[in-house]
Order: sequence, then structure tokens, then C-alpha cells
Amino acid sequence: MCFLTPLSMTWNALIPPSAKYFGAACTLGLALTKVHPNVLFTVGPPVLLSVWFVNRQLASRRYKNELSVIMPVTAEGFSQVNDKIQLKKYDETDEELVIKGIESEFDFFKTQIAELVVRRIRDYASIESNRNSLLVDENGQFCLHLSEDYIETFIVSKAEIKSGESFQLVDFIKLSMPLFASRQDKVKRATVEIHLLQVPGTDSEYKITLRITPYKLWASKRESIVITSLPGGPMKSEYITKSSPDITI
Repeated sequence: MCFLTPLSMTWNALIPPSAKYFGAACTLGLALTKVHPNVLFTVGPPVLLSVWFVNRQLASRRYKNELSVIMPVTAEGFSQVNDKIQLKKYDETDEELVIKGIESEFDFFKTQIAELVVRRIRDYASIESNRNSLLVDENGQFCLHLSEDYIETFIVSKAEIKSGESFQLVDFIKLSMPLFASRQDKVKRATVEIHLLQVPGTDSEYKITLRITPYKLWASKRESIVITSLPGGPMKSEYITKSSPDITI
């Protein structure tokens, strides 16, 4: 399983693609000038084919590993309600959304996800047995802040779900967002990885799993907090319940 660390985030988010391409071009140019052409024509194609094959296998394995985090073992797993969230569909004619600066379906999606993630973390930490120094301070107060304006990774794919005698393709989404020390102090304390799997037969209901990992160079699996089922589900977006969303924790 892959965890987001400062090292991986630096490579994926801070180093621009142009710098990566430039480095690859320099490496290729160095190889062309230092290696005999006969060697390149003999060894080059098999090496490139091997790299392509290995990369394809690694990508497939990563996809299966990430999907296994949230995919139910049986079809009956989709009937569970405590690990589900419900989103409101975007309506471009909604004046309230326009006033709040939400001008696209994606903006509305990430706003609702941020609000629901905060509520799930808050509900999880409110259970005494789940109290963790990563989530609360020495006084037992929540000490994290999340904003929909900060999305570090966002990947959309498809997952094949067996429905009766047939198979159905549903959305599988993974995104990550930083958790800051406070609203004012943008010191990153952790990263929350959000796995979403669309419930078959719906377009606005998802199974959700959260993984909160401390933001440091090397983070072990034991240091991560995984949040799946919470009582009272499915959790509905506050835009459905007409409350005023608050994403401060």
C-alpha cells in the first residue's frame, strides 16, 4: 500500500512535469553520447519493452491495492449504511451556490467532500476510545483544519461491480487533502486520503474510507488512522439537510 509522504508529495506535486521531462531528456542524451550505437540498437528495445511492462504491472497492482481498501468482499456489503455518504447534485440555477462562489460541478463536489470528511473525522475523534494525539491536543480539543481549496491528488477511475448476473461500471475516486494545524496556521500536520466508491444504481451515493497519515518523511502503517463505518449513516451532505456547512475542526 502506498502512503503519501513529504518525499512522494514533493515528487508528485512540487516538481513540475517540465523538470521531469528535462531530466529524462538529459539522461537520454547522455546515454546516446556515451553508449555505442550498436549497443543501443541491441539492448535498447528489450529494455524499453521491459520498462513498459513492469510499469504496467505496477500500475495494475497499485490500482488493485487502492480499490481493495474500499471494495466490499461481497455484493451485500453495499447494503451497509454506516460507511456511506450522500451528496447533493449540482444545480447551476441555485443562487445560493453562485453567492458562495461555487461555479462548477467539481467545485460543488470538493466542497461537499471536504465538509463530510471533517464531520467524519470529528465524529470518529468524539468517541473516547478513538482519541489520538494526531486529532486532538493535550486539552482534548480538535486541532486540525481542512479546506476544499487544497487538493493534493485527485484520481478518477472505474471499478467493475457484479450486480446480479451482470457487471456494472461505477466511479472509483481517490483524492488526498492536507490537514493543517489551524485555519490561520497553515502548518501541515497530516494528510487524509479519501477513497470513494459509487454505490451501484445511484449517482450521488458513495462508500467512503478515510486514511489519516502523519506528515513526515517516513510514516508506517501503524501510525495511520483508518475511518470506515460510523454510526448513524448514511451521512448526508449539509447542502441536503439545508444546514450551513462548517469545515473547521
